[in-house]
Amino acid sequence: MIPALLMCAVCATADPMVDAPGNERAFAGRLRATLDARMGGASASDPDGTSVDVLDRRLEGTLAWAPSSTVLLSLGVPVLDRTIASNGQAVDRASLGDMEGRVQIEAWAERYASVRRRLVLFVGTKVPTAPLEVDASGALLPSVLQPGCSSIVPLLGVAYTTSRAPWSWAASGTLLLPFVVREAAPHAGDSLRASFVGQWQPLRWLGARGGVQARLDGGGLLADGEPDPSSGGFVGYVSADALVSPASDLVLSVGGMVPVVQAWRGEHHEEPILAASAAYDF
Repeated sequence: MIPALLMCAVCATADPMVDAPGNERAFAGRLRATLDARMGGASASDPDGTSVDVLDRRLEGTLAWAPSSTVLLSLGVPVLDRTIASNGQAVDRASLGDMEGRVQIEAWAERYASVRRRLVLFVGTKVPTAPLEVDASGALLPSVLQPGCSSIVPLLGVAYTTSRAPWSWAASGTLLLPFVVREAAPHAGDSLRASFVGQWQPLRWLGARGGVQARLDGGGLLADGEPDPSSGGFVGYVSADALVSPASDLVLSVGGMVPVVQAWRGEHHEEPILAASAAYDF
């Protein structure tokens, strides 16, 4: 038998479906590095009614390691480059985002059946490594436009996947519950996120993904502790990605997300997001 450390990622997971970046399955000794690049925009109003627009360019590096066949540990570190415009002025700012650590546990699986199924539980936390950000006039950005939450954010989630080549389906839900740790700062509210994604893989090295994603946010707070009038509400996206594996253990993806339903409180709007990523198993 070939040791798992010497096997390709697809062989080791006993599933011919390519693992999309950010959706890794555990096998003992797995070590995967991922770079994820995203670009999108959003706008919201300050309490005084001034409209602020942010163009966000984000690069996140994630390292995932599996100490066993059922546990996967990951750490993500985002770096942001943003253009902030208000009152006819614009300023560029670069910073860290909020770092995130996760523990993923496979609670149940049918690994070797013709139809493969698995149920995964995960817990983690975000930590407030992102700074407070201001616009060109020096005013703090609304909570929904800040690069981070200024909070410790525990998260809890569940994901279920089923696959039978060339198709697979995945549904997931995640709850984020921020606990304020930075005073005199805007803070995001609680958030519930869900997704349903299908993947078609006609060839070993080529696949396509499409699905829907949704986010329900509670109201945030301004720096003085008052409710942020431009926070809270619902957004629903449709997403599509192409997956290519040009070499063993290397997976590339490119795609995007388009908001099709936006039901925000106050003045808040989000733009489409372009995304590209590369993942490599060592």
